[in-house]
Amino acid sequence: MIELDRFIEFFRVDPHYFARTLLLIPDNSAKPYALLRKALEKTGLAAIGKVTMSTKERVVLIHYYQNAVVATTLHYPDEVTEPSHFAELKDLPEASEEELAMMTKIVDKMTKGLDLRLYHDGYNKRKKSTP
Repeated sequence: MIELDRFIEFFRVDPHYFARTLLLIPDNSAKPYALLRKALEKTGLAAIGKVTMSTKERVVLIHYYQNAVVATTLHYPDEVTEPSHFAELKDLPEASEEELAMMTKIVDKMTKGLDLRLYHDGYNKRKKSTP
């Protein structure tokens, strides 16, 4: 059972908090599921609440995805690494204008649309083919 307590703008959630996304399937609740799905689709909002899974209470984000309702579990703030805690990230050298211009050209040249079908787990494929 998922206990929802508010609706929020989906894109206001920092994706660094996303843990795992699960497809929700109605279980003797087709009408409420369909109603929630349509409301989330129409408003573009997501619901946030809590659920207990595997002996742990988790924060969960309920949202519309491809004609379905999904639940994305979220990390708690103390589970997300704060970059400001690392001394190595303080006082980094500044890039020159020339270096930045060159890097920007490289980034521009490599900028393309996202197609996740192009990516595969080569490590496990190699591991399975090795005797």
